[in-house]
Amino acid sequence: MILDIAARYAWLAVPSLLALTLCIAVELISQRERYTLADRFPGVLFVLLLPVLAGIILPPLMALWNMLDVSPILDLTGLSRPLQVVVLILMYDFANYWEHRFEHRFIWSIHAVHHSPTELHGANAYGHPLQAISQFLFKAVPFSLLGLDSVAMPVLAMLAISFWTFFVHSPTRVHLGPLRWIVVDGRFHRIHHSMEERHFDHNFAPIFTIWDQLFGTAYFPSEEEHPDVGLKGVSPPRTIFDYLGKPVQIWRQRRASVRARQDLQLRKLR
Repeated sequence: MILDIAARYAWLAVPSLLALTLCIAVELISQRERYTLADRFPGVLFVLLLPVLAGIILPPLMALWNMLDVSPILDLTGLSRPLQVVVLILMYDFANYWEHRFEHRFIWSIHAVHHSPTELHGANAYGHPLQAISQFLFKAVPFSLLGLDSVAMPVLAMLAISFWTFFVHSPTRVHLGPLRWIVVDGRFHRIHHSMEERHFDHNFAPIFTIWDQLFGTAYFPSEEEHPDVGLKGVSPPRTIFDYLGKPVQIWRQRRASVRARQDLQLRKLR
C-alpha cells in the first residue's frame, strides 16, 4: 500500500531533480572542491526520497481540511501569479528558519543526519525522512491552509527553493558580494555546518539572511573562512539502510557520551 502511494507521487521528485542537476552543473563550472558523480550518488538518492514523502503526507491533510470545511486562512488568489511565488518563497523561508531551530533543539538526533556529511555539495543537502515531524508542523499544516489559484505557483516556488537550498551547500567560487547581506550564499551557510564550536547555532535560514539577522543568529564569515564540516565521530550515510538508521546511531552515541561525562563527574566527586 505504502509503495503504491509512493509510486503515485514519485513525480514530485522531478522539480528536485531538475534543481539538483542545475546546481551540480554550477558546481562543475565553478569548482572550489572536486567531487565525482559517484561521490554525489548517495546524496542524490536521499534527496529524491523526500519530495515523495511530502506527496504522501499532504493529500490526506488537504482531504481532512475539506472534510472539516476549513477555509484558507490566507488567500493569495488576489495577488498576481509572480507575486504569489515571491510570497510563497518568503513564507517558506521564514517557516524553514523556525523549523530548523526546532530541529536543533528538540530532534537533533534526526536532524544531525543532515549535518553528518564531511563533503559539502548540493547532493548532500538531504535531510532524514523523520524530519517529516517538523515539516508537518511548520510547513505542511500552514501551507495547506493557503488559498492558491493554481498548483503551478507552489511548484515554481519549490523549484526555486530547491535550487537555492542545493546551491548554498555547494563548494563553488560563486558568491553574492554585497547581496550576501540579504540572500544566503555558500560561504554563509557553510558556517552552519562547521565543526568549529564558535560557529554552532548560526545561519539557520537557507534563502534570506534577514531572519538570522532579526533573531540574532547571523554570522557573516570573512573571505578566508572555509571551515571543515561534519560531526565529530559521525560518518555520513552511504546506503539506504545506513541513512534510515543513522538517527538511532547518533542517539546512542550521544547517550554514551552523556553517560561518560556523568561517570567522570562522579569519579571526581569521590
